[in-house]
Amino acid sequence: MVLILKNEGIWTQTCTEIINATSTQIEDCTDETGNYAMIATVAILTGNIMSLPLGVILDKFGTLPCRVACTLCITLGKKKYTKKNMRFSQG
Repeated sequence: MVLILKNEGIWTQTCTEIINATSTQIEDCTDETGNYAMIATVAILTGNIMSLPLGVILDKFGTLPCRVACTLCITLGKKKYTKKNMRFSQG
């Protein structure tokens, strides 16, 4: 995921150029790296936290309701993401 974000140029505006004593320009991207680490941490925590309710649904109700619940969550998330991206691309 980090490689995709870097290739897309996400958070490149947080990089600053530093000119050292030999007049060479070096990009300092420590803020960008911190943002990538935060996204990875949130993704890992979300996956681990969501496994508990998913396990409870699977144990109590079986496979079919678990699949339906997962499908609904993915569909709602995808619709929300698409709506948000359309709003940003329009203005």
